[in-house]
Amino acid sequence: MASILLSEDDASILELMALILAKAGHAVTAAPSNLDILKRLGVRPDDPSARLPDLVILDVMTPKVDGYCAARVIRDHPRTRAVPILIVSGLQEIDRLFAVTVKTQGFLKKPFRPDELLGLVAQILDQSRPDGRHHG
Repeated sequence: MASILLSEDDASILELMALILAKAGHAVTAAPSNLDILKRLGVRPDDPSARLPDLVILDVMTPKVDGYCAARVIRDHPRTRAVPILIVSGLQEIDRLFAVTVKTQGFLKKPFRPDELLGLVAQILDQSRPDGRHHG
């Protein structure tokens, strides 16, 4: 089981993604915005006591702080630099931008099937573990 921090500004998609991940055994903390994600990570404002998740899933198109900006902040902060990031978006051709400039671990295009989400999450979690074993 992995701890996952998830952002999505569409409440129905957020609920659906959280449900899919929770049913697969993950501990999911859902947030309606990327700004909330940065707060929960203890990045903005700075909070060294904040627990870091095994994976952050960011929606690209969210109000106030978009996924690109949030991913850059996460990568630039010393505490969160190594936290794996999965980007979710309906935008086409944006995956290369994230992969090259922000070094995200995955990209999922909307709409997606539950098995696509779970497969990508499992792949990222497997790659992020130092011993190579699956989280759950």
